[in-house]
Formats: sequence, C-alpha cells, structure tokens
Amino acid sequence: MRALQRVEGYLRHGRAAKAPRSLAESVLDRALAGQFAAPRAAPAFEGRPDVAATVVAARSWRRRLAAAAALVVALLVLSGGPGVERLPVLARGLEASMSPGGSEGNMVRPQTIRSLRLAWRMSLDAEDRLRVIRAAARDKVVGFRARAERLAITASAEQLESAVFAVAGFGDDEAARSLMRVAGRRPLRPGMLAEAFIRTGSDRVADRVWALLSEDERGRDESYVQLHRLRGRRASRIFVAAYIGGDGSAALRRVITERPTALTRLRTELSSVSREGRTRILTLLGEAGDREAVPLLERGLGSEDTWYTAVHALKRVAHAGSHAALLALARALPLLEDAADWSASREALALGHVLREMRPGTGAMLLNARRATRRASDRRRYLVAAGLTGDPSVRSALEAALSRAQERRAALLALAVLGERPAVAAIRPYSVSRDRGTRRCALASLAILGGSEAATLLSMAMRNSCDRRTVISCVRFTADRWVSPVFVDGLCYRDTREDCLRGLRRIVGGRGPRSADPRAWRAWFGLDLQNPERT
Repeated sequence: MRALQRVEGYLRHGRAAKAPRSLAESVLDRALAGQFAAPRAAPAFEGRPDVAATVVAARSWRRRLAAAAALVVALLVLSGGPGVERLPVLARGLEASMSPGGSEGNMVRPQTIRSLRLAWRMSLDAEDRLRVIRAAARDKVVGFRARAERLAITASAEQLESAVFAVAGFGDDEAARSLMRVAGRRPLRPGMLAEAFIRTGSDRVADRVWALLSEDERGRDESYVQLHRLRGRRASRIFVAAYIGGDGSAALRRVITERPTALTRLRTELSSVSREGRTRILTLLGEAGDREAVPLLERGLGSEDTWYTAVHALKRVAHAGSHAALLALARALPLLEDAADWSASREALALGHVLREMRPGTGAMLLNARRATRRASDRRRYLVAAGLTGDPSVRSALEAALSRAQERRAALLALAVLGERPAVAAIRPYSVSRDRGTRRCALASLAILGGSEAATLLSMAMRNSCDRRTVISCVRFTADRWVSPVFVDGLCYRDTREDCLRGLRRIVGGRGPRSADPRAWRAWFGLDLQNPERT
C-alpha cells in the first residue's frame, strides 16, 4: 500500500500531464507483467508522463497490486484534453485489478476496494465515475451502491441510461430497490427501466417488469423472451398464468419448457384447472419432455377426456429418454384376453402406433422390465408392448414365453403384432389346443399375421363348427388375397356363406362369379383345395 500512496502523491502534482494512448498502453502492459518497481527515492515529477510511468507499479510480488497502481497511472496519463481516448485503457486496468481472481469467496480484497476509492477520487467527470461504478458492480463491491444511486439521480440526460444500468449491475434485490428510488426521482422510459430491473436478476420485481414491458408496447412474444431472462418462481408464475389463460404462442411454450420452476408450477396447477386447462398442461409437459411429470401423465390415462393427450405427452417424454414414460405407455395397454379383440380396440391400436415409433432397443428394455416386475398383469402388458415395437430380436423371447400358462395368450398376441410371419410355426400347436380360449387366441393371432401358412391353418380350423365363427370374425374385414382360400372354404357352410361371399367380393372389387359356388370361386382364384365336408 505504501507504493500506492507514493504513486498517488505523484499523481496529485500531475493532473495537467498529457500522454498519447500508446504510452498508456505500454505502461499498463509493462505494469501487469511486473516489470516496474517503485523507486525508494521520490524523483522529481517535472510534469513528465514518462516519469510517472516509472513509478506505476508497487514493489511487490503480487501482480494484482501492480495492476491497481497501473489503473492510477492510467487515470493520470489519460486525463488530458479533448480527443484523448480513455475508455479502452481504463477498462483494461479495471479488469486486471478487479477480476474474479481478486476475490476469495464472497470477500473482496482490500487492495481492490482501495484502488476503486482512489480511482473515484481521481475521476475527473461523470464518465470516469461511471467506469468506476461499473468496475465496482462487476466485483460486487456493495459499498459503491449508494454512490451509483446518487450518480443515477444526478446524471445528465445523455448519461442517464448508462447510470441506471450501472446501478443494476450490482445484481441483487437491493439494486432493484435502488432502481425503484431512482425511478421515483427521475422519469425513466418503461423499456429502459424494465431492462435495468432484468439486469439486477431480482425475481421480486417480476410483476413490475411484466407491467413495464406491457407499457412499452412491444410485441407479446418479445416481452415473454425478455421476462425469461429473470430466473425465479415469480416470473414462472406469470408465464404459467398466461398459458393456462389461453395464450398458446410458440414463444410462450418455448419459454415455459426451458424453465424448471415453470414446469413445477404447471404440475401443481393440474389438479385445480378445468378440463381444457388439464389438456393444455398435459400437452406442454409432453413438449417439455418433463420426466418429473410421468406419474401425472399416467394418471391422465384414467380419464377419457385426457387419454389421447396423455398418450402423446408420454410419447414425447419417452422419446426424450425416459424409461418410466415408456413403461407407463406399456401399462396403458388394455389387458385383452383374446387377440380377436385387438383390432376392435381403438386404445390398443393407438398405443401400437406409438410404441412402433420408439427407438431401437425398446423391445429388449421392455422384456427386462417384464423380468423385474412381479405383477402378472404388467408382465403380460410388457410382452405385448415388446411385440408392438416391431423389433425382430424379441421374437425368440416371445416364443419362449408361450410355455408359461399365465403369459401364453399375451405371448400369442405379441407374436401376432410383431408381424414376423415365421412365428406361425410357434403358434401352430396352440391353434388346435384343447383349451378353447387359447385356441381362439391362436387363431386370431394367425389372422393378424396372415400369409399362406396362416391361411392353411385357418382353413383347417373352419372344419370345426366351434371355431368356424371365430375364424370368420377374425378375417371378415380383411381384403388381402392371402385370405381368399379361407373365404372360399367358408362358402361350403351355411352359417358362414354370406360373410365369406362379401369378403370375396371385397377382395376382387365386385368382380368374380355371381354365385356362391365354391368350385367357381376356386377356379377364379386358381385354387386347388379339397372340398371340405358340409355340416
């Protein structure tokens, strides 16, 4: 500190000294490099800037102290007349002496405060004081906050905006209160005051900022983006209220999805809003990929009003990487004991499309979840969901599950929706099972898979009067040509003739034989099938 005091003594005699910018830059560079040392004997100043430069840095191993002394000399050598640029060099000196490395934790080093006070005393005008205030704000030297407030109140019209932003630079609730006092003494534009409040980072002024942004007549989307710079619960509350109130702009949705506090607020509001509000909240939680919302989204599956919305929201969260969301989708599958009911379930078909779009490896993950759970209903649902992913690698695991009586029907349905026709060989034994429920499920699975092998097995099942209606109910709306042998065989039976004739007409598009004679239809399709016995 003695070196600083010595430098200050020289400077008091040298206010009139002028120096070019290049000399000041050289002084700073050499001072920061520690190449100067203060002489023990005080040399004559003689009004020469180069003499002042020789005493710029203290004799100390601390480079920060040298930088503080360099700041003082910068104030001297650049304090000359018009045309001398002071800002760049002064800013460099302040940055060097007030950088974050100058503080330990939340404590500001004494030499930093001393250099600021010295710079304040040596400042020649409001512009210099503004620079000192900015440096103090950057290092959070709160002792200069009152000076910043007074400077903003007394600043000229040209410097008012800079002074207000300098007050905001201290960045805390007290800075926001200082701005309120300044606004009470000086008329400030709404946009400028809103920007200053935002720079404080104080969440307590969120409502005031929103009101100012509204007065500034800027676009609503731009106002959302500006308010988004305030991090905190109050600003999030404003965003959520606007969204629930009906504002569905893209800017607002993007802002909410980027704020964890806003998503938390959305989750808490879900139970207290209208049906339309619940739909909007579930949709946005899905857009955000909010993993914390998975239990709420799964609860939304229990209502017909929000079922489809919750499914699409869970789909988005699952695509964002949430395994919990994927398992929730699997648990939403209806527990169908009969594969014949699959095509009649809108929920099952919708979930099938969703699971089919999941990333590779989803089927294996569902099978792992099946092994980890003890609930039988969930184990069956995970089997079907694994088949719905369309991953061929799960086929062997699904075929192995056929050996377990509790999971057999679910495994038959899973193989059917998997869409791998070679699985017909694994289903074949169960199409003639003694258990009628298992046999019905196997026949329905064959109808879903399709193909010539499946058609052969279905035609054989048509000979059993107990299974004939089951087969026709499974294929009656199928328009693929593979099913034509089944329909032709069905013409031989009185109870299925009309349904089979309509099915054949659908396949051929209204053409073909006019009669229901099986022989004519065999000739039409070029089939060589044995005529089953009429019953």
